[in-house]
Amino acid sequence: MAKIKISKENFHSPDDVDFIIKLAAVGSTLFFLIGLGLSATLYSDDIGVENNDWSIGVCLLVISLLILTYLFFSKKTPLTTKWAGATIVVFFSASYLFTNSVISPYIFTPLSWQLKLTGLVIGIGSNIWWMLYAAKNIHKIFYDPELRATLFKEEDNIFVYKNGIHQTIIENKLKRHYFPHPMLWIILIPLQPFSFFIHKIIINSSGLSVFSIFLSAISLPLSLMFNGLIVSLILIYFYYPSILKKTTGKEVHVI
Repeated sequence: MAKIKISKENFHSPDDVDFIIKLAAVGSTLFFLIGLGLSATLYSDDIGVENNDWSIGVCLLVISLLILTYLFFSKKTPLTTKWAGATIVVFFSASYLFTNSVISPYIFTPLSWQLKLTGLVIGIGSNIWWMLYAAKNIHKIFYDPELRATLFKEEDNIFVYKNGIHQTIIENKLKRHYFPHPMLWIILIPLQPFSFFIHKIIINSSGLSVFSIFLSAISLPLSLMFNGLIVSLILIYFYYPSILKKTTGKEVHVI
């Protein structure tokens, strides 16, 4: 098997990682603020329902910024861990925005309990299913010797993971979807402008319920995507490298 030529230029420099952490702080703050804005104003202002959903977002934002602050100033944390942690924090903030949009309408809007239960089962159930699907894909790669050797290239004293190679393996080798099926996007995304049109027509009789249902629907593909990415990256950056470290004594480095 061909060896990767390893040099200092292959790896992320401290300056690169610091920039990624700063970018992650800005990106995650924006995602959380948008989500907080929806939580704090959408339901209480439009339908008069007071809720504390926004407080969850505040807590998650503070925790995320504390993690990024620690990664930025920590001298002992490996650069690979810093890079991975910052990436996951950004995806987590995006997950909060879209997953909250999927679930919250069925908690705070004045819908029947049957519709609320249906929406929650679909929203939560589909996300759990997709996260398990993503985990299964990485599991298949790791426990197939040939695919694992492609995912984690073994060098003399380390393993090397090239960012994004797992997507190529999943799509080209496993012939499975890395992102939610395109048909889901084709069906749901065009509903966004239509939802505003419907909202204006029947707002007097249904309050915000119809708009919230459509908001939940168009957020579902993005919710699935980011939650799947989080699971995949946690497994690739942390879980399976820890197994390789334990069994071979070699660490995984990201290039």
